[in-house]
Amino acid sequence: MRKFSLIILLIIAFVFFVQSCIKTDKQKFHDFFLIYPSKDVKNIDSYSDNLGINASYWLAFDCEDSTIKKITSKLQLTQEIVETPGLFGGLNTRPTTWWDTAFIYHAKPLSKKEKNLYWYLWYDKKTKRAYFLTFDT
Repeated sequence: MRKFSLIILLIIAFVFFVQSCIKTDKQKFHDFFLIYPSKDVKNIDSYSDNLGINASYWLAFDCEDSTIKKITSKLQLTQEIVETPGLFGGLNTRPTTWWDTAFIYHAKPLSKKEKNLYWYLWYDKKTKRAYFLTFDT
């Protein structure tokens, strides 16, 4: 009986741990942008690589121009001349169907750098698709 109780306790602890680690894409959107996604935000996809010393987080979603303006203002992103073709690793090296490396390679992102933290936001006005990458070095 004691072994059975211990097994049940371990299963409950494991389930609680897994549930606390999993966030919905809308929660991740809020964590990254400090705003809740409005109704125009759809088709949110995300990827994270936080194993090891450095972490990187990738988010792509459909939205209207007004949402990009809100994000830009909230994060204080600026349109500067930033070379991004050198952003390799993660989804730039192992692309998915939702991360458009061809667009990102040529587009000019909104960006911000603070110490060893970087933020990049690309927006395709034709497809209304946004691509966000943040990482530390």
